[in-house]
Amino acid sequence: MGTRDTVYFELVEALAEGGCPICRLAAKRVAGYLDALLYEHVNDPGLRHETRRSQGFCQRHAQELVELGDGLGVALIYRDIVEALTKRLKGFRPRRLHPLSPRRVLGPLPAAERLAEELAPEARCPACQMEEEAEKRYVGALVKHLAEPDFLASYRGSSGLCLGHFQRALRLARSEEALATLVEGQAQVLERLDGELAEFIRKHDYRFQDEGFGEERDSWIRVVEKMVGTRSEAQRATYLQKPPRWKEK
Repeated sequence: MGTRDTVYFELVEALAEGGCPICRLAAKRVAGYLDALLYEHVNDPGLRHETRRSQGFCQRHAQELVELGDGLGVALIYRDIVEALTKRLKGFRPRRLHPLSPRRVLGPLPAAERLAEELAPEARCPACQMEEEAEKRYVGALVKHLAEPDFLASYRGSSGLCLGHFQRALRLARSEEALATLVEGQAQVLERLDGELAEFIRKHDYRFQDEGFGEERDSWIRVVEKMVGTRSEAQRATYLQKPPRWKEK
């Protein structure tokens, strides 16, 4: 039996909640990081230096930061970045052309290309880095614990992994048994999802619209998540609240 640390129990809980457990746990780690950044470390010199080098966060994680609702924390972080960019722009001095030189040149100006390079981030989004580290940790633990009967039962009864994390798990399989377990479990998940999609499509036929939807109701969301990763429960609820297109007409 493998060591049952915090990561093990986090995985078991996430497997029971639906969706890709790796996506769910990595997102939870990132949410905790952003929350701590705003409420505990917004004035930490090291973290502020890190966010200046990355020019804040990627579009997805910046939106998550804004959704936390701490306007002061966001303003403090991004004012640093705006001040640094302003300083670079005010210090920019394009090379003066000779009076007899043609005013129009073919292709980008060298000075413009240089300035564009100087304005690029010096580091990756720190939330993306944390997310990637969390994904590696949880995928590795999942593959390791598949050899344990009780963990394997949890995995087989779950929604399986999204395609990207399934591919990562495959690359970490170190035995034929682990590989077979991964493939068999994912095939079962996809087979169930295929049946639910078929039922969802059938019930959109005008002859069966009065039957009502069951577990297949959100299969159209889950199949996209299966390909690209699990979205948040709040976003999924928003999609489900929207009436079907055929009802809007």
